[in-house]
Amino acid sequence: MSQTLSLSLPDELIGRIDRFAQMLGNGTTRTKASVILLDEALRETEFPGIEFRSTSVGRQPYARQTGMAIWELIAIAHEFGMDDERTAAHVQFPVEAVNVALNYYDNYQEG
Repeated sequence: MSQTLSLSLPDELIGRIDRFAQMLGNGTTRTKASVILLDEALRETEFPGIEFRSTSVGRQPYARQTGMAIWELIAIAHEFGMDDERTAAHVQFPVEAVNVALNYYDNYQEG
């Protein structure tokens, strides 16, 4: 389900959204690019420690300051029974970074 939201945005911001849509390619519209950016910004606010990056396979959430995509950390965490401390010790990251990744995964089951 979706709803229509009308926003009045400055021309400069529209230009930035258009450039982002063009960067994403595949005919991404201004509207689709805006939804992607808004969703990512809200997720980053909910989970401070997550950031979105453009990759060769599209936009993906990463654990900030680790260089690892969430899906990579989750794959490793599965090997350690989803234990945050053992996973953190294995990847040599702070346990807080692993906790953010696990919590994000629990909420979004992706990454």
